[in-house]
Amino acid sequence: MNSDRPITCYYDIANTGNGDMYALKGENALGIKCTVPFQMDLDTWRRNDGPYLCEFIILATENNTTIEITPTRNLVGNPAGSTFTIRLNRGETYVCTASSDLSTGKPGGTLVKSDKPIAITTKDDSISIPGQFCGDTAGDQLIPDRLAGTEFVLLKGYFNISPDLYYVFATEDGTTIQTSDGRTQTFNAGDFFSGKLSLESIYITSNKPVQVFQISGFGCEIGGAVIPSLKCTGSTQVTAVRATAGTEQFYVNVLSTF
Repeated sequence: MNSDRPITCYYDIANTGNGDMYALKGENALGIKCTVPFQMDLDTWRRNDGPYLCEFIILATENNTTIEITPTRNLVGNPAGSTFTIRLNRGETYVCTASSDLSTGKPGGTLVKSDKPIAITTKDDSISIPGQFCGDTAGDQLIPDRLAGTEFVLLKGYFNISPDLYYVFATEDGTTIQTSDGRTQTFNAGDFFSGKLSLESIYITSNKPVQVFQISGFGCEIGGAVIPSLKCTGSTQVTAVRATAGTEQFYVNVLSTF
């Protein structure tokens, strides 16, 4: 897809269950190194009408693209900590699937490197707040580590039975992460800092670039998204279109950096 003028583009899983909206990021989705973020607390919920899986999908934009993948947890066919190599041509994809349904098996922090630009999309289908039955997909199109940031503000969503969850993944060794609620920790590349967001917002800083992923939603309905840094605030005008005519609530959070 391309256009002669700037556009806003979403991919919306617009069914009545297990939906999520993916903000497509154009050139900002392309890179040659990415630390893959996931939520790390909720098990993947499988039903008889599956399959429901935790996966990330790699898309090549040029022919003869060589890609190295170093998973932090076991993937189907590839063990944790062992780098493997794939080759793709333009438009081809490769799917990496977690070998476990448990939260401890999520491949968050996996390192993907390539010799030509690639794009990566995640999905965690399905997850739910413990004790609830609102199973949903959570995923997004990722940003490469070249656009990872050091300053973030997260806004709380509209869960009625749970705080939001967030995860901060280090892209370099010796990364110190601080939050406005008084927490400070240091991590190496691929490790993650996790937290629960009960307040209206939280401010996060780091001394080296990090990737941030947030789980939010309304009621007990879940969604997930990569959070951009305050230094990558996008456009001054954005259009969002609701693809379904359902009765569920619809919210828009607006963050001002001035």
